[in-house]
Amino acid sequence: MVAAPVLTGYVDADPAPRVEVLFEEFAAGTETVTVYRSAFGRERQVRGAVNAATAGALTRIDFEAPFNTLLSYRAEMFDADGISLGFTDVGTLGDVIEGLPPGEVLAPSDSLVPGEFVAGTGLIVQSTWLHNPLFPQGAVPVELYPTTGESISSPAAGVVSRPRGRRVGVMLAELALSRLAGPGLSL
Repeated sequence: MVAAPVLTGYVDADPAPRVEVLFEEFAAGTETVTVYRSAFGRERQVRGAVNAATAGALTRIDFEAPFNTLLSYRAEMFDADGISLGFTDVGTLGDVIEGLPPGEVLAPSDSLVPGEFVAGTGLIVQSTWLHNPLFPQGAVPVELYPTTGESISSPAAGVVSRPRGRRVGVMLAELALSRLAGPGLSL
């Protein structure tokens, strides 16, 4: 197997929290790679690292990495004909600790052997960020107050019908053109 990537998490606002993924080497004959991120039990391709050309090393910045969860990265290597040469080892963002049970700051990992856990898991960020992954320089932190979203409404004229056998009533209404714009959010 080829060595796992070096992962560096950045939580500053320059421009937003992110993960730098650095592959220092690939198997001989590798022309392109596709990098995958695993989080919440799902594996996704990393934007900007799909069929990416490489000359022995590759680095990408992942602005779409979810916060406060286990993050793992690996790459599939391809030769000039597009035939897979296999995967690199898995790199995990966090510190591996052996022999400790999971707790609030520890999480089990499928990529580790039984009895190993990851501390300081993933990209530890205490705030929420809103950004366009295609233009991360426009990222802004979002601050929610206790009353934010206290009431969400979507007014529509209609009547509630309570059919037999159903616990919850059903709203019978005509589709109003104003509803096409979406529900109103009272702030």
